[in-house]
Amino acid sequence: MMFRNPEIFRYPSAIPLEPRGIVDEVVIVPNLIKLDQYNRLGDYLVEDLGYERGKDFFEFAYDWQQDVRTSAQQLGKFVESLPFSIMGEKLRQTILTFPSSYQIIPTYSCVADQSGEKINFLEDESWLPEAYRPLLRAGRQFRKELSKHSSVPAISIYRFMGMGSKRLLAVF
Repeated sequence: MMFRNPEIFRYPSAIPLEPRGIVDEVVIVPNLIKLDQYNRLGDYLVEDLGYERGKDFFEFAYDWQQDVRTSAQQLGKFVESLPFSIMGEKLRQTILTFPSSYQIIPTYSCVADQSGEKINFLEDESWLPEAYRPLLRAGRQFRKELSKHSSVPAISIYRFMGMGSKRLLAVF
């Protein structure tokens, strides 16, 4: 159908595409060539890594024809609507009270803002509410003391225990 009537895929369309799920497979030549990366990845995450669809593994369907920025905004709304978004804020507020959270912040600029300016979270306090800045200063002091006693380069590795004991690992 796509090759015989490609005009049905014009964007925007009189009949808008409503994504309802992830494409399981794309058949290019029936019984010969098909692509099924999405369902294989999802099945691997569920079957081999123990994730559970609808609990700690969510697939996001989107209109592949539309502007990617629109899809990103829709994904943001989808994430905000999930139950762990509410718990995520409570967890973030709790983690802000942990001295160790500030002691493991990288000592270099590890991100850039929307203008491309690099940010060093250990030195720049503007990202943090005033109430937690003493913890950041103590973390900064800790890193200075650590640099005096160690000549081995260090890499900060974060490991968070998430919902359903799934792990999120971030390396800086």
